[in-house]
Amino acid sequence: MLDCDGDSNMAHGGVTSTRTATRGVEVWLWIVALLIAAMVIVGGATRLTGSGLSITEWRPVTGAIPPLNEADWLHEFSLYQQSPQYQLENSHFTVSEFRAIFWWEWAHRLIGRLMGVLFFVPMLVFWLRGQLQGHLKTRALILLALGLWQGVLGWLMVASGLVDQPHVSHFRLAAHLLTAFFTLCVVAWTVLEVRSGRRWAWRTAQGRLALSALIYVFVQCAWGAFAAGLKAGYYYPTWPRMGEGLIPPSVAEDGLLDNLVNNPVGVQFFHRWFAVAVVIVALVAAISLAKADRRNRSAAIVLALAALGQFVLGVVTILNFFKDPVLLGMSHQAGALVLMLTVVVAAYVGSREEVSDSLEHPLA
Repeated sequence: MLDCDGDSNMAHGGVTSTRTATRGVEVWLWIVALLIAAMVIVGGATRLTGSGLSITEWRPVTGAIPPLNEADWLHEFSLYQQSPQYQLENSHFTVSEFRAIFWWEWAHRLIGRLMGVLFFVPMLVFWLRGQLQGHLKTRALILLALGLWQGVLGWLMVASGLVDQPHVSHFRLAAHLLTAFFTLCVVAWTVLEVRSGRRWAWRTAQGRLALSALIYVFVQCAWGAFAAGLKAGYYYPTWPRMGEGLIPPSVAEDGLLDNLVNNPVGVQFFHRWFAVAVVIVALVAAISLAKADRRNRSAAIVLALAALGQFVLGVVTILNFFKDPVLLGMSHQAGALVLMLTVVVAAYVGSREEVSDSLEHPLA
């Protein structure tokens, strides 16, 4: 009897120590997730305020220091004056007006730098202490690579607007945004694994449905990025009609594919109506999740509300875009983040078949 109690206490102590060890990893990943979300939202504000091309050089380290005196500001302004955006759109700008857009882009890049430091340094510490067990080591390296690639994509996107036209490539913008979303999903999934000490399979129907919903959300976000890059929100501020009917005449012109990826009107048309498909798939996934297990009902309800809420927010954004494009655009982008995270949670809790159930060596 004493031996059993002793074994129980030892086991309990092992679980407690393991949970204490993984709690720091969990907090670290939550901080990284919040920084990614902040970077996405500030990036949306940077784009909507026309600030993304205000810094014309990529200086990963020294660029963290902003202009400190008038001479520094004049130097930055002189660099900006050589850009297509200044020459074709903002030639009336004074140094003061330049400062207003500079700070948005500087803040966006600063969050990226901060995220890099707050990811790499703790990762190194956890690695050396042995707190990253099993496949978490590989996951950490994948996240590190994604973060580095995100920085490169960000500069390639900006560089595309510094050549001859003051507009970034909407394809590079989409790649930049989707990489951020994908990285956030990987971080969120890893947090769920660390928190539970388990990995999950994709063998359940509700798990696969939630994964399908996630794919639909990614497609929708890609066209949202196309819409942002092509400034499609400034066309047809009406819903559900676009002009005299549901289908604007220009969508039928030229090739269908070209219209759907390069024509602002065609991009907005697809983005509008694919949103309906996203809602339907999300609701089907939510219903399947709730029916499979009563423990999943909270996640299912949140998923359904997030999908419906994002759809309504999208309609509101279309109808009122000219009133406050910055606030509405940022809100809509934040809504996409919320929806994506709720789908990730739904996919995780819906995949109930455990692959690993080791609390002593979580995720080994």
